[in-house]
Order: sequence, then C-alpha cells, then structure tokens
Amino acid sequence: MIKNYSKWEISAEEAFKLDSKTTLFIDLREDYEFQDKHMDLTNLFNFPFSTFHKDYKRIPLDKTIVLVSIMSQHSEKAFELLNVHQNKKVFILSGGIMSWASEGLPMVSNPDELPEDIFGPHECSSCKGCK
Repeated sequence: MIKNYSKWEISAEEAFKLDSKTTLFIDLREDYEFQDKHMDLTNLFNFPFSTFHKDYKRIPLDKTIVLVSIMSQHSEKAFELLNVHQNKKVFILSGGIMSWASEGLPMVSNPDELPEDIFGPHECSSCKGCK
C-alpha cells in the first residue's frame, strides 16, 4: 500500500516494491548525472529534464510512472506536465535519488567516468591528483 506523503509522492522503499512489469522509473537528471550514479533497475529510463518537454510523449501512458530527480524539484514540474496529459498513475519519488541511496536500495556507480574536479580537493595518498 502506498503511504501518501502528499497525494502523489511515494517513498523509496514503496517504489522499490512496485511491480517492474507495470512500472517505469523516469530519471530526470542530466545524462552526465545519470551516468555517474543511478538506481539499479531494469525499468529505469533517463529523460533529462532539460529536454523533457520534448521527449515526454514517448513515455507509455498505460504504465505506472515514478519520476526521479536529485531531491524531487524537477519531478514536481514533470509531474504537472504529465498530469496535464491525463496520466493518472504518476508518482514523485519523495526525496529523489538521495532518498533512494540513503535507504540502501540498489545503485550503480561509475566514479571513473566523472570529471576530476567533481571530487574537489583530495586528501588521499593513492591517486595521481594528490601526489
């Protein structure tokens, strides 16, 4: 049963339990953010928010949709757009991907693909940037 934080929010734990055959997770982060770290789900698709207004029509309306962003802010705007087009089964992942990760739910991380400066100053002794 979905606990309503607001009418259309769903917790990470509840989202994880949804049927993967009838649910699509739409990650609204930009490509580079998605490639860095994303939820480890077979039914996860990246639709960057910057182009969502052009691409959202490709999302099937017969599925339950869970919108994912960093902390939910882009999800709310995407939610409004999808609801205008009468998709009644759209939810916002409460707390976004940060909530998913903090719950310890499956993630895929690609730290080798990140630009070096994303890590800021290093304090380690094993990488090239600190020597």
